[in-house]
Amino acid sequence: SLQNTGSVGRFVQFLTYKAQKMGKRVIRIDESYTTQTCAKCGTRVRRELSEREIMCDCGHRMDRDLNSAINIMVKFLNSDGLSHQPSLKEESFLCKWKGFSTIHSPKICPPANA
Repeated sequence: SLQNTGSVGRFVQFLTYKAQKMGKRVIRIDESYTTQTCAKCGTRVRRELSEREIMCDCGHRMDRDLNSAINIMVKFLNSDGLSHQPSLKEESFLCKWKGFSTIHSPKICPPANA
């Protein structure tokens, strides 16, 4: 986990401190397996770190870092206790993915056949 290493860990501590001073909170999201999990269907796709693109049997193909960012965003949007209401831009982005909403985020998009 990057949050537990050297300067990144110190940055998270400093960010948390500053957020608390401003009356805000920092929400930590576990990034485990987010580069290996298909953002479209949720299947774990094991690849070498040198392979910069995720290619899933479902047809999903994307840069690993972008795929990871989408998975982290979905974890945030689905985390318990959040009062976050997705913006129209977020909803539009997420709803573009066929099958994405039914697997990952039923709160945001209706199933494709609804």
